Amino acid sequence: MRDYKLVIVVLNITLIAFLFLSGESCTKKKFKTIKIGAVLPLTGPGALWGNNTRKGAELAIEEINKSGGINGTKLELIVEDSKGVAKEGVNVVRKLINIDRVNAILDDAVSSVALAIVPIITQNKIPTISTGSTNPKLSGASPFFFRLWNSDIEEAVISAKFIAQKLKFSKGIILYIRNDYGDGLQKAFEKEFAKYEGEILAKDSFEQGASHFREQLLKLKSLNPQFLYLIGYPTEIPRILVEMKQLNFDIQIITTGAVEDKSILEQAKKAAEGIIYPYPKPVQTKITKFFRKKYKEKYGEIPGSPAAEAYDAIMIFAKAFKEVGTDSFRVRDFISSIRYEGASGFIVFDKNGDVHKPMEMKVIKDNKFIIYHKDN
Repeated sequence: MRDYKLVIVVLNITLIAFLFLSGESCTKKKFKTIKIGAVLPLTGPGALWGNNTRKGAELAIEEINKSGGINGTKLELIVEDSKGVAKEGVNVVRKLINIDRVNAILDDAVSSVALAIVPIITQNKIPTISTGSTNPKLSGASPFFFRLWNSDIEEAVISAKFIAQKLKFSKGIILYIRNDYGDGLQKAFEKEFAKYEGEILAKDSFEQGASHFREQLLKLKSLNPQFLYLIGYPTEIPRILVEMKQLNFDIQIITTGAVEDKSILEQAKKAAEGIIYPYPKPVQTKITKFFRKKYKEKYGEIPGSPAAEAYDAIMIFAKAFKEVGTDSFRVRDFISSIRYEGASGFIVFDKNGDVHKPMEMKVIKDNKFIIYHKDN
């Protein structure tokens, strides 16, 4: 009888030990890495932004993991291609949440994709930081959504004021990309320009990824406008500029911060000369020089937009994970109240998850992006 009881005791101890070790193993497996999903336009018209974002994010992940990760746990970046299309963005964000079980999401600079995934990240309570989606509808769209680029409203305000007060123009035209980004910005600009009694003679739009604009440009040229307000992606903008040059459509072009990338200059060449656009003022933080140096060392080039924002987004997530763990509500609250000195400047989010970075007008001159002055 004693032997029987002894066997039972041994079996129970063995079972308890097995369950403990198995549970410990599962726990270790479950928390092997902390995962951040990235929804980026790696192909399509927004591929330039997507690949810049990926580079900035990967640099941050590399540095964090070299420094011991998140309290000893490594960060893992899982990248998916949204193609800059809302439907694709929805598909990949569901995959990241339901299959990969990510703890946070890095969103790209495409407003259509951001607007489409906001309901999903809200329902699943996934903290999300966008590098450059700018549509005004995203302000306050979700308590879990934050963005590191100013809303289109702020860009529209500075552009309209500059055109009316500095350039003294009162009649213009708008040519914009037909998606949430283009639609949101053109509406914001027209509304703001009207405050200065400015008149928009005509508006026209084009499909994302379009390559021929001749007929639209000829129609707009016939109206004899003083300026063109142009909204597009790095894929379409150079083509439009070249065709305008070919048509001798020589008027002042005001565009968006999307134009500040070396690929625009490489494709448009002299056709880009004189274009004016608003852009966040360069802020030299202790991180800025370090980031640019490390980026150049790793990729052999200067960082393009929005690489710095992507770097900052990952660093903010990492700081949150270190301080409060991976609980989504705690991470959200931590980000909401953060004051962060990053590669892209000083970051503080308002109650709507927006930043308000100071902007200035810049111009393309002699194949360079420089600050605009009246004598440029």
